Amino acid sequence: MGFIVSDRQIEEAVGMLTAAKRIIFIGVGASAFVMGDMYHKFARLGFNAVKENDPHIMAILGTHTGKSDCLVCISHSGESKDILDALNAARQRGCRTIGITSYANSTLAANTDITLLSSSNETRYRPDAMVSRIIQLVIVDILTIACTFRLGKKGIAGIEESQLAVAGKKR
Repeated sequence: MGFIVSDRQIEEAVGMLTAAKRIIFIGVGASAFVMGDMYHKFARLGFNAVKENDPHIMAILGTHTGKSDCLVCISHSGESKDILDALNAARQRGCRTIGITSYANSTLAANTDITLLSSSNETRYRPDAMVSRIIQLVIVDILTIACTFRLGKKGIAGIEESQLAVAGKKR
């Protein structure tokens, strides 16, 4: 069990994320939960972020991206057709792309600007990629912390503002 992510890849991904005017997070199936966690963390930092797991909306979002956007694709297998379709549409429009997947030889890994690989030895006793999902959540946390440091005071202010906004929803 382990993950394969270099410091250089993290730095490049952080640069891409912090430079983007809009970040679009996509994932389907179990990967949608990792995607939702990443979206939540980046929204709290104050990023202009969108998340989607509906294949039709993902296709629409991919079609309406540009060079100032960043598309983050999360797919354990790296072969989910709906993810790949949105990715291809976004790439045709010059959108920067990040993939988080478990397979270095996947179609997703071959077609993203930056691929962050998680790998694990899943057993046949579990129907889902449980360990890989946990590793992907760790990658999300690494990116979140690195982006917070890169944003500095702006990132801390975003978190504080988000905390205040949510605190107002509690009794």
